[in-house]
Amino acid sequence: MMHRRWNGLPIALLTRASVLLALGITARGQQYGPWHVVGPFEHPAGYANLDQRHEPETALSRMRPGQGGPNLERRFAGEERLDIGWRTVAGGATRLDVGGIDLCKVLPAVPGKAAWEDLSAAYLYRTIHAASARDLRVHMGSDDGLKVWLNGAWFFEHSVGRGVGQFDEALVLPLQEGANHLLIKVVNGGGGWGFRMSPWRNPKHAAVAEAVDRGVRHLLESQLIDGSWGGHRGRMPGDAAFRIYSLLECGVPRDHPVIQRGRAFLLAHENPSVYACAAKLLALAELDGEGDRQRMGELMASMHESEMPDGLWRYSVAGYNAHLDRGDLSNALFVALGLRAAAHAGVSVKPSLWSRVARGALACQAPSDGEPRTGRTVEARGFGYTPGAIPTSSMTVAGVSMLAIVDQEAGARVLPRLKGPVQVGIRCGLAWLREHFSWDTNAGHGSGHHNFFSIYGIERAGGLLGLPSVAGRDWYWEGSDWLLKRQAANGTWSEPSGHVETELALLFLSRATASLTGRPGRGAAPSWSTPEDAPAEVRLRGSGDTPATLWVEGLSADAVAELEWPGQRGLGPHIERVDYYALRNVPGAVEGHIARVEADPSVPSGTTRFAIRHSFEANGTWLVHARVVCVRKPESPGVAGERVELISDEMELSVKSVIDSEQLAYAEDAQRNLLRGLELVTAASSQIAGEERWKVRDGNYGTRWHCEKPDAEPWLKIALERSVRARTVALTHGWPSPKYADAARPFRGELRLNGKEPIDWEMDPDPMRKTLIDLGRPTRVRSIELRITEELNGTLGGDAVGFSEVELFR
Repeated sequence: MMHRRWNGLPIALLTRASVLLALGITARGQQYGPWHVVGPFEHPAGYANLDQRHEPETALSRMRPGQGGPNLERRFAGEERLDIGWRTVAGGATRLDVGGIDLCKVLPAVPGKAAWEDLSAAYLYRTIHAASARDLRVHMGSDDGLKVWLNGAWFFEHSVGRGVGQFDEALVLPLQEGANHLLIKVVNGGGGWGFRMSPWRNPKHAAVAEAVDRGVRHLLESQLIDGSWGGHRGRMPGDAAFRIYSLLECGVPRDHPVIQRGRAFLLAHENPSVYACAAKLLALAELDGEGDRQRMGELMASMHESEMPDGLWRYSVAGYNAHLDRGDLSNALFVALGLRAAAHAGVSVKPSLWSRVARGALACQAPSDGEPRTGRTVEARGFGYTPGAIPTSSMTVAGVSMLAIVDQEAGARVLPRLKGPVQVGIRCGLAWLREHFSWDTNAGHGSGHHNFFSIYGIERAGGLLGLPSVAGRDWYWEGSDWLLKRQAANGTWSEPSGHVETELALLFLSRATASLTGRPGRGAAPSWSTPEDAPAEVRLRGSGDTPATLWVEGLSADAVAELEWPGQRGLGPHIERVDYYALRNVPGAVEGHIARVEADPSVPSGTTRFAIRHSFEANGTWLVHARVVCVRKPESPGVAGERVELISDEMELSVKSVIDSEQLAYAEDAQRNLLRGLELVTAASSQIAGEERWKVRDGNYGTRWHCEKPDAEPWLKIALERSVRARTVALTHGWPSPKYADAARPFRGELRLNGKEPIDWEMDPDPMRKTLIDLGRPTRVRSIELRITEELNGTLGGDAVGFSEVELFR
């Protein structure tokens, strides 16, 4: 049995010191005295009883602030009455980490006693001088049990049998200005005996930033045409909202097209569950758009309908998972997070609601075992999914987080009889985590599932409580190291639950809970250039997307040498104008002139870049080149100099951020589709398992109909149970996501309505745009037949192609 006790930081709002720690700022300006060690002392109970006192502990009063510390000349009666005194550990007097201290070697052996080190205690002492009050983050490892005093006061202990591990315990020592006294007790059960103190490991900030960028890029490129990410229809609004919140927390700007699409989707779709309402609160609080506070108030009212008498929340009354007529801690956690976000956005939350949140969390905490406890022992009690359920790590971090939110947001306004239980509940939950938490599994859960909820929950608890150490761990270093080792090459983490594992990992790495205002932007703008090895006369560069900045990087050395005027070497040619042209890289596209920059040809160009800013009209690959008109020196006065045109190679740009009002309106199309709710009979030339023909009208842009690869003449037929009047037929690519911009898909084909003459159509090559076929006037439609006659990015018969949705609109 292991028992760990810790005099941790107070449960309160983030202090300035903990904010600095959250930012990874290491305290400096302390000096370390040498380690002094004394022992061995007989300790018959071994590490199971750290409370047995020995003579060095009588000097604790001399280790208070302002005191001189213990008398290092004093002698003691040690094991077998051996005369012992303080010894100085050689080396490293000015370093925090002097390496491992082998107590079997630095302490005197007991004459005539074999295995004298077994069941023995030793003490280590050193001073730490701090230039100012500060927190010092250290790891301590011990073999076996460990007890720590700082400035004469008990600070930490852990009764455990183990070998010395450099990172066994993660502690934060609150140093005072001037001399600080650190006393360590190490109790050995048997075998090896030692101690080590070392600094916390610094997170790999560059690696973390790269991992976040990869994960964010995956989520950005996986968004669907309607602003959602697909998935279960009952969860789509909530999932999209939580994804938007995650991206915003990672630094994606509010005006990014993905955020705009996501916002349009959130506002266009109802709230089928408490989870959706709470996730929308999180997203809207970050978006802070016009009318969002009123929307947040309405969402809070919607959540109230699903509140249960015990302070928990059920999924919904009539929507998603309405058959589950009980509340649970998972839903209640999201409610608490949503309420906290709303409160921080300026929306009023009644104190009685915070009290109900506290009651619900406490109802799910394991009951006390009833055993009396004295001193500093804290009973370890975790939280379960519902009252009486087995505690798990994911639910314990949820319960601790909820109580911390109540403690912060309600404070004195919470019911007086709940103040004590809230504080005790937090301490008991943290004690349970110290004993059970693991990065590799959701402790307590039979299958270990929902592990990422447990991992993100540690960040949430640490951020809310201002604790850089949770469960005796340097949680950010350990967690980020664990996550970095498990990220896939495409930026994801294992995603059995859709994208949620990736979102939770990103929220952990970006320290979303403890983040300060003003998050940095995510990553650098994309950059472009003409091929480096091309022998072109003009070199181009570009940066950004929508808009993109394009400029002339330089001219070839041969062109400069030929066109510079005599006597002006190094000043550059005389340039009259630069014209930029762009061609969308799709079949049938026509090159267009996009900009002209004029200059004074009477003076040399020097380092002028002739830059332009241009917004491309559509997403996709664009080929840009420039034509630079130079003027040679006139052969005689009054005669115009010869004009020479230099042409660049093509510069390829990948544009992904174009969005307009028509695209934002896609968020409502699934609900406007006239085929919605009708009985349909579908037929197709072929189909793939999982991508069947009926999915072209299911309202989910994450599903599709695709023909089989050998099918060289794919077709799809839809027969309606009754005719409907429509003006427009809309076709959506089978993979309507930037992630699949280069995938094979239909390009041209024929449409027959009611078996009449075919209408030719050509798909917009942008996967994030629908192709609208205007029928000219409202037409009664009873049947739809689509034939694909030409493919983009492939050849019919060699690829699986089809549509995500076929829609009819008035």
